Amino acid sequence: MAASIGLPLDKSSVLDLPPSVVLYGPPGVGKSFEMGRAFPNVLYVQSSPSILHALAHYATLHPGVKVPDRVTLDEKTVAEHFGGSYIGAILAVVEKFVTACDAGTCPYEGIVFDEWNTLSERIFAELKTDPWGKFKGRSGAINIFAVMDAFKTIHRSVLSLARRTRKVVGFVSHYQTPKLDEDENSPTKGSIKWLGGPKMPMGLSDQVVEICAEADVVLQLMVKEQKTGDLMAGTASVNQQRVFLTSLDSKWFRKVRGFGVEAEEVLDVKQGKGLRELLVRAGFPV
Repeated sequence: MAASIGLPLDKSSVLDLPPSVVLYGPPGVGKSFEMGRAFPNVLYVQSSPSILHALAHYATLHPGVKVPDRVTLDEKTVAEHFGGSYIGAILAVVEKFVTACDAGTCPYEGIVFDEWNTLSERIFAELKTDPWGKFKGRSGAINIFAVMDAFKTIHRSVLSLARRTRKVVGFVSHYQTPKLDEDENSPTKGSIKWLGGPKMPMGLSDQVVEICAEADVVLQLMVKEQKTGDLMAGTASVNQQRVFLTSLDSKWFRKVRGFGVEAEEVLDVKQGKGLRELLVRAGFPV
């Protein structure tokens, strides 16, 4: 009946759609290792050539583990291949990836950006230099709001990749803490102004909302410490455990579009508990 009104109904299975994933947390917690381990067959767009060192070393110890193909958007590569422009580099990556997907020639199951906050900062910094002279206001000074709008346009072109290609899209990022309303004259002083989540350039907190809204899965990876023993007896020790936090709360963006996942999930490589296993339980085809 609905098809008779002339609209292109989506007959595909929702459960066949690969996930878009945001993974954020402090430096050194293992974000890149887990994202690379979960998606070995993606194109890995990285901000530094050594980001996947831990995974590469792990692969030498565990035959069969694969390190993804990589494009490194650091100063050297951007200067040599993209005319020194991070904006040009990101737009070229997006264009070539989408073109290959449309042509059916893309050999990758998706694309991952790591660390997206660093790449975003480089793009934003380049925009603020205004090499085109199009962001100046009447006074001749840079119109920062025009710069922000330009960044959002670029950001949204990257965020649209999952919808545009129907492939895995991942973002690895450092975190930014929740922001309190500190205005003395505000009736909501002391309350949360915006939630913590993946880090974005200063003044672009709305883009944190946007990247989290676009994603199917937003996970916070952190180290949890547990004290055991008796301090007075000298037997006290601290056990560290890495965990994925999966549920939205009053301070942090987190979510999983699926069931079978606890609010706190242990990351234990030896026990087979990691990002890929978590996504499988949530019903994603990975």
